[in-house]
Amino acid sequence: MPNLTNEQLWKHNYVANELTDALNCATRGFVDYCEYHVKGAEEFVQVKLVLCNGNYDTMTVCVTGDSLWAILKDVMRAVAKRYE
Repeated sequence: MPNLTNEQLWKHNYVANELTDALNCATRGFVDYCEYHVKGAEEFVQVKLVLCNGNYDTMTVCVTGDSLWAILKDVMRAVAKRYE
C-alpha cells in the first residue's frame, strides 16, 4: 500500500474488512473477497467471485471519489448483477 492518503487507507481497511465480510456472508460465499486499489487518480474495488463450478472470476468496480456509503452501493450494485 504505497503512498495512500489517510482517506484511501480508511477506504482500503473498510473494503478489506467490513465490505468483504458483509458481501461474503450475504452471498453465502459467492463473493470471496474484495480489494481496494489506487491507480493514479482512480480508485477501484476488485471483487473475487466463486462460481458455481468452483472456478473463480473477478470484477472491477470504479469507486473514484466515493464515500464509504457510495463504495458500498456501487460494489453491491455490481455484485447483484452477477449474483441475482
